[in-house]
Amino acid sequence: MKKLTVLLSFLLLLPYINAIAMESPIICYQATKDHISSILNLINNHAINDNDKIVILPEKFRQSAIEDSISKKRLYCATHNDIVVGFKKLYTVTDENEFNDIAHNEIRCLGDKSRLIQTTVFSSDNTKSDLHINANFPWSLHNSIVIYTGGDFTQKAHRGQGINSFLMNCALTSITDAIKNSIATNNKINYILMLYGLTKSNAGENSGIDRTPSIVRAFRKFIEQICPKNTSNIIHKSYTAFMPTFDPNNNQCIPNHDEESIPGYGNVLIVPLNNTIIQ
Repeated sequence: MKKLTVLLSFLLLLPYINAIAMESPIICYQATKDHISSILNLINNHAINDNDKIVILPEKFRQSAIEDSISKKRLYCATHNDIVVGFKKLYTVTDENEFNDIAHNEIRCLGDKSRLIQTTVFSSDNTKSDLHINANFPWSLHNSIVIYTGGDFTQKAHRGQGINSFLMNCALTSITDAIKNSIATNNKINYILMLYGLTKSNAGENSGIDRTPSIVRAFRKFIEQICPKNTSNIIHKSYTAFMPTFDPNNNQCIPNHDEESIPGYGNVLIVPLNNTIIQ
């Protein structure tokens, strides 16, 4: 009788087991030209509804921006049944003009617009605490590896599956060897940084979930691959910033003024290399 009950239970569960077995996996890639139309469809049909959390360019410029990011190997995507359901931009900043634009106008960690809100520290077990000393980290594009990440989106039906984390790990893995080589061949490198912007809801306000702890975890895992012996804490600095908004029908790719943009924070994660002197 007991065996019959077990058999019946198994038969009842069989359709669900088959469904799980047949479920197509989520696959992460560095985006290629073959992904352009699918990424564009995801933006036009889904991401546009989250334009208070992700920058949506005017319609005229969306495809060219995707093509440019792909040609520079800066865009990563996740597919399900060969359809893009998520994407993320991540790359190492090396051009000084681009760095200045990001640091001064987007993250606002440098320049006249810079307004520091707080400095915190994430220890090796990712415990967060305030930094109680007035430490100066004199980083710059010339003595640091500077990584920028942003512009990520996952289709609502596929959220909660860890897609954004998969994309982050995929992207960081793809730049690991190049950064190892940069550090090995340039003894002026004292810091590794990650720059990213968050709206207030993505920073844990307005009933949102703070994304910084998960970004820190991914960044720490990456640092452990780059510098296995590095024991530095991760410093987190946040600044007043705004997520730019655009008129979707504008013929120029010019962001609206701050008053029409989404309030948020520019964020800088700083990892001093072990031989770095904190001033």
